[in-house]
Amino acid sequence: MLSWYRSKLKEHGAPVATRLLSQVVWAMVRTRVANKFLPQKVACPCCGWKGRRFYDFIEVGCRALNAECPQCNSHPRHRSLYLWLKSAFPLESKSGVGLIFAPEKSLESVWTQATRLRVYRVDIETARGVDVLADIQRLPFATDSVDFIWCHHVLTQIENDHLAMKELYRVLRPRTGELVLSAATTDSPATEEFGFANKDLLGFWRIYGRDFADRIAGNGFQVQAVRFELPVEESQRYATAGAEEFYLCVKPDLS
Repeated sequence: MLSWYRSKLKEHGAPVATRLLSQVVWAMVRTRVANKFLPQKVACPCCGWKGRRFYDFIEVGCRALNAECPQCNSHPRHRSLYLWLKSAFPLESKSGVGLIFAPEKSLESVWTQATRLRVYRVDIETARGVDVLADIQRLPFATDSVDFIWCHHVLTQIENDHLAMKELYRVLRPRTGELVLSAATTDSPATEEFGFANKDLLGFWRIYGRDFADRIAGNGFQVQAVRFELPVEESQRYATAGAEEFYLCVKPDLS
């Protein structure tokens, strides 16, 4: 918590950072009391935690209630994607080389269980316990060498997302390789580019609009939109907040 507060001081100044800290602490205390004294109501499929409610996720420019798992830090999108990977996408049958960008604690068990995949966790920073330190805009992998790529909510925080997509296209194996791609989007017709890492919006360089699929396809991929939605009772239990939308992308064989 102290390191988080210091980073907010640096980014936003004392008034904003202190106000944010008070909101986070109050929300955390309230949730812990509820989880201790009230009957269980929600559960995390990623790690098995059960309780009354999840933590609220509170950041500058972003607030999501009943969102973050106290044990594995999963958010609604992680819980949805975990269930999709376990039920609808036969990950454990995949083999070859897999790249997991910005690996998250909540999905670690999924990659561990994919024993036929030689998984490399990739990030530009060491904090996530990565296998390969690399910039997604300049990847140290051979062309046509990767069988599975997981790129979840990464491209909004990349200065040149077209360069990143070209690199993902380059390393993916033609025809049989699969890229699972998602990002924060809005209902706006076009992507909004900020031209800088917006500290008031989680460091995003952009917010994608309804043109996101076209931007992916414009870099050579065949793109299939996926909409995964749980039954109402399961959605409430896992607090998944409705349907999760993402893209399954393939590199065509042009030889």
